[in-house]
Amino acid sequence: MVFFKVGGRNFMKTDKSGKLIITIFKQLLFVQILAVAVAILGSVIDGIVISNFLGREAMAAFSIATPAFVILACIANVIAYGVQTVCAKALGRGEVKRINGVFTLTMITLLILGVILSLVFYFLSEPIASLLGATEENLPLVADYVKGLSFGAIAILLNGALVRFLQLDQAALFSFVSVLVMTVVNITGDILDVKVFNGGMFGMALATSISYFAAVIFCLLHFFRRKSSIKLDFKSVRAKDLGPIISYGFPSAIGQACNGVNTLIINNFLLTIGGTL
Repeated sequence: MVFFKVGGRNFMKTDKSGKLIITIFKQLLFVQILAVAVAILGSVIDGIVISNFLGREAMAAFSIATPAFVILACIANVIAYGVQTVCAKALGRGEVKRINGVFTLTMITLLILGVILSLVFYFLSEPIASLLGATEENLPLVADYVKGLSFGAIAILLNGALVRFLQLDQAALFSFVSVLVMTVVNITGDILDVKVFNGGMFGMALATSISYFAAVIFCLLHFFRRKSSIKLDFKSVRAKDLGPIISYGFPSAIGQACNGVNTLIINNFLLTIGGTL
């Protein structure tokens, strides 16, 4: 009995040879390397635009505000990696309906979390900026960036999970193109901010937020196609799946959280001994 079909090839339920793993690995490796490279390029260009057009104080504010983005990314990764593990186990047991239930539960959970974090980031932007180590001089700039980022909280959370579901649905190339779309929109938004709208740090963060929404919309297009085997299914939602998702995903976010804390400590150390320079 054929249980898996990956890349046009069929695999039996018992795959002792490891051909299934090798095939999936080959399919995802190149796409993932390109996706990471493009994402890093977008971040580098953000820094270049800010430093060249908005000045030294703005660049310092951008660095200080970085942990705010890391917070959102950590939460997104907890859900994303947890979902990947839970769905992989369900797929191994042939529980296709459960995958649809997990997909639906994930979308609902991230939408709720996204709305809450959006409100927190928007209305508490100045206290958050202070906690991140902003000085009296650059507090408004950091707060503006945090406020602009608040508009993209939902999309940042959704993006990580959607990419994992695309991989499960054998649409890894779709996820790469979504990263490319996000980067192009982000760069375009950055240029428009400094050349047309003069939106400052708020505009730079808003461009990032819009770029994530563009990526999410592109990812969602796949799940409305007939070819997609993953669909919204509210009848298959099981709230108890949220526990395993968080428990499986939490360890993967520890490294990223540590990097965020490390950035926070170094920023405060540098501000103490050398100021924004």
